[in-house]
Amino acid sequence: MSRRTLRVEDTLRSEISELILHRLGDPRVRLTTVSAVDVSPDLRRAVVRISVLGGERERQESLGALRMRLGMR
Repeated sequence: MSRRTLRVEDTLRSEISELILHRLGDPRVRLTTVSAVDVSPDLRRAVVRISVLGGERERQESLGALRMRLGMR
């Protein structure tokens, strides 16, 4: 993996974490962490892995709120 790809992954992880924690303003996603970002070699795609603390109910609420706020299915 190139240094450029690693820098892009690190930047994406940081920016997405900032977005989730400080800009969404939804209390249901406050225990959510971006655990990893994997970027394709051509930098066209990224897979973002999210970790949510709490019980099953809290995890489902957090992921549902995150999907809704970000327009995901």
